[in-house]
Order: sequence, then structure tokens, then C-alpha cells
Amino acid sequence: MSRRRLNRVCGKSLFTIFILGAFGRSLPILVNVTTCLDDIYNHLEDLHLIPRNRRSQFYFTADGQQVTSGSTLHSLGIGPLSHLSLRIRILGGADEEADRPTKKKVKRKPKPKPTTAARAAEGDNTDPEDKDFTSGATSDSDSEASITMTNEEIANSLPTKTSTLAPRRKAPSKKDKGKNRASQPLNNRSPIYLFYEDVECDSDGEKEDGSRYWKCRHGKRRIFTITKSMRDNTKGLQQHLEKHFVHLYRLYKVLDARDGSATAEEKAWAAGTTPMDEATKAKYANKIEELNKDIKEMFTKQAAAAEEPWDQDHFEDLVAKWVAACDQPFTAVNEPEFREMLQYAHRKRLNIPHDPSVKARIQRMSVEMRAGLKQIFAENLSDFVLSLDAWTSSNGYAFLAIVVHYIGNDGKLEECLIDFREFVGQHSGENMAAVVWQTVEDFGLKGRVSSPFFVSMAILIFRR
Repeated sequence: MSRRRLNRVCGKSLFTIFILGAFGRSLPILVNVTTCLDDIYNHLEDLHLIPRNRRSQFYFTADGQQVTSGSTLHSLGIGPLSHLSLRIRILGGADEEADRPTKKKVKRKPKPKPTTAARAAEGDNTDPEDKDFTSGATSDSDSEASITMTNEEIANSLPTKTSTLAPRRKAPSKKDKGKNRASQPLNNRSPIYLFYEDVECDSDGEKEDGSRYWKCRHGKRRIFTITKSMRDNTKGLQQHLEKHFVHLYRLYKVLDARDGSATAEEKAWAAGTTPMDEATKAKYANKIEELNKDIKEMFTKQAAAAEEPWDQDHFEDLVAKWVAACDQPFTAVNEPEFREMLQYAHRKRLNIPHDPSVKARIQRMSVEMRAGLKQIFAENLSDFVLSLDAWTSSNGYAFLAIVVHYIGNDGKLEECLIDFREFVGQHSGENMAAVVWQTVEDFGLKGRVSSPFFVSMAILIFRR
């Protein structure tokens, strides 16, 4: 952009530029035409995105050319939505010109595969992470002034958050999947396996690939086969206990209904190393009766709830919540198939609300929810942090989502979507700041927001 046009478009007003880092990451910041690169350096240091007192290790490039730190954006012709690349000087790095794409494509011959001896010789002198970093040096003087940095120092000094790439794991084969399933600890599986012993083959000494064989620890010690197609179905093991060892089946049902694991004494009973006395058998018989009683009470409550008088207002609230939670249009309740489904489920004449009623109810629920959030924020003792997400939909509408993060009075980290605004006009920093500021005032957060920031699209830094 020419300097004359830059003055006419921007003047002294703020606009957004992008600082490009490694791996295609970008950091949007608000600047004006008088901002110099030293100001941007200081801003990145304040955000702890680059280390302090190491400015000589970094430099900016614009349009592929290195620029001096004292230059202003006006002198460089940098306007709204322009890009500045932050580079790291690395001794022996690639030349900037070598990274530029050329118009003419040159076919390259495939390199010969190195021998085992050559790979061993190169193993100590190469680093797989070196290809992620490039140098923008265009002269030998830059290389001479470079400072050697370790990979850890480079990662800590990058302008974006990066994480160490985990090595790729080899996809397990079918045999490996079977081995993994077989090697699962018994503590994480059904308690039915406490009553059976894992053996290598069936009673005839035969073994089928992918099958598991379980030998009962009681009675005639019968062996059961669980094939791969059964997908660990243990119904046969349960039926065997229920038919021949009723007291052990009761023990299994109690363990299966329990959240925790079996005790050492219960494991001994299941394994058959310690016999159960009559008092213990009676104890677990009573527990089974209590479990059955709880199930009967549950069904009784369900039947009582079905006999409660019909609440039309509650029903319409449920319909409105379904429309809002499932991202359905208001007119979804007008569809004949939807109304026929509810009529059939109710069997009686059902008054199903239409879209105007659903829309009004959702709006009323929104007002009530906002009032509740304001009350929670007013009573909370901690400060708040805003994360903002701006994007444009496929049909051309621009939106801004505002999420608040805070520590509740109970000490737990909380987050909540407090606003979802449609943008009217340009995606300028002033428009974004106006929308966010209005939300901050509406929820009574003025003076309590510690550090607003963007996720996904941009980082918005504003001061009022």
C-alpha cells in the first residue's frame, strides 16, 4: 500500500496487523501508522512471547525483506491486515531467498537412499526439529552475528505456544488388538472374571485364534469359550454361576452393582480359596433383596411420575430448551412429522406450541439467565478473563462469541458463554472493542476484567 493511500485510509486511527510466527501461527495486534518496530518488540516482551534482553536474536521481515527495528509502519507502507514475519537468527540457517517459491518449476531427481553407515554417521549431527525454523538472513554479516541456541531455548522464545510433537505410534494390528484385549487388568473388567481362571485352550486342548478361554474355579471346573465375535459377552459365565452356585452369583451381582472394587476377602471367596459360611451367604442374600427393592422403588416412582397432572407450561419449556440446545429453527415445531410424533407419544390431545411461542419463551429464558449470571458475577470475589472468538459464516454473516473465565467462590475454575453478537460493518479493532465493552458494561464487569484476549482468529487488546 502506498504511503499516500495509507494516510488517506488510516490516518491516526488504529488498525490490525498480523505477526507471523512458526508453524503458520499468527498474532493480531492493534497499531497505527506511527507505530515503530521497537514498540512491537516491547509489546511482545510484555506478553512474554519473546524473552527479554535477547532482541538481537530476532528480526522482522516484510514482503520477504529484512527491516530495521527503528522503522515505522508508515515508512514501510504497512497497512491494515498486513503481515510481519518474526524470524530467529540461527547459525548456519537457510537463506531467505531459498525459501521463496519460484515461478518456474524445476524437476528434481530423487536423492539416493543413504546407506546404513551414512545414516549412522549423520544421526549425531542432525536434529529433526531444525527443518521447522528458517532464517531470514540475506548476507554473511547476519550469520556472523548469529547466536547458537538450543532447541529448548528456541521453543521457549517462539511468539506462539507450541508443544512438543509426540512420536507417531504404529497402528496396532489385529493380533496386537487381541493381545491388548487379553492383557487388560481384571480390576478394570467385569467382576465375573474373579470367578474364572484364564487358560490357554478349551477342554479338548484346541485353541482358536482370537478366542479366550475361561475355566470356572468351582465345582467341575468347566471351561467356557468366548470367541472374538462375542465381543467379551459374559452371559454364559453368569448363567453358569446362577444355575450351579447361587451364593456365588449373589456375590457377583453385589460386586457388579458396587462402584468400588472387591475386597481381598471377597476375591478369596470368588477364587474358591476360602469357602463362604452360612452367615455370609445369608448376608449377600439380604443385599440382593435390597437391590431388588431399590429397583422396584425406581419403577414405582416412574409410575407415580406418569400419573402426575399435566403441566402445559413445563411442557412448553421443555420444547423451547430442545430447540435452543439442539440448534433447531423455531419453525421446527411446525413440522407435521414432529407434531405427529408427540401426539402419538402422548396419545391424548396435545397442545404443541408453534414457532412464535417458542421464540418468545426462549427470549424470556435468555433474559432470566442473563439476570442470574449478573447476580453470580456480582457475588464472585475473583477478577474475570474474556476469551473472544470471531468468524464469518458460510452465508456471509460475521459473529463474535464472548466467553468469561473466572475462579468461583468455591475455588473452581468456571467458564461461560455470556454473549454472541453479530458484527455490522468492518472487522476493525474499534468495532470489536465497542461490542466487547458493551457486554462488559451489561454484565457489570467494568474494572474487573484482568486481561481480555482472542482465541481462534485474533487477539484483541483494548483499553478504555
